[in-house]
Amino acid sequence: MDNILACRTTREYTLSKYFGMVYDQCCQLLIHPFSVSAWIGSPVPQVQATWCKMDAGDKGVVNTLLVKLYVDPGLTLAWTQKEGDDRINHFWDEWHLSPSRTGPFEAQYKWASTTIMENRSHFWHKKHSIHCTTILGRFACVVTSKVAGIGNFE
Repeated sequence: MDNILACRTTREYTLSKYFGMVYDQCCQLLIHPFSVSAWIGSPVPQVQATWCKMDAGDKGVVNTLLVKLYVDPGLTLAWTQKEGDDRINHFWDEWHLSPSRTGPFEAQYKWASTTIMENRSHFWHKKHSIHCTTILGRFACVVTSKVAGIGNFE
């Protein structure tokens, strides 16, 4: 006779596998264009240390958001493409000055600012990059703010 109290279900998932499965399902909601762009625009050293994981997909997300935010949608397709390409190229030219701490980012006092470690990256960009860059500073202020970007996620 079968033991009527025996558990008839099998355990397929451990707790860690279950959380991994839930994370994978929610990953697309957590990782959106603003958070990827905020990651790339962050002045926080711990965040910058992870930039080595950036791939073409991440750059594509940033490029798409740049065009969406800063290119006039009323332009013809050819002008939209040209204007978008110009904005994207200019953004990445300015961005490469930040991790190398050259050009407008070479002053040491900018990197010693307390706003970096207080999760206020948008204020850091407002103080230190918006006035000396054409697109990086404005873009980074938008995507690193709590309203639009990762804000507290940093």
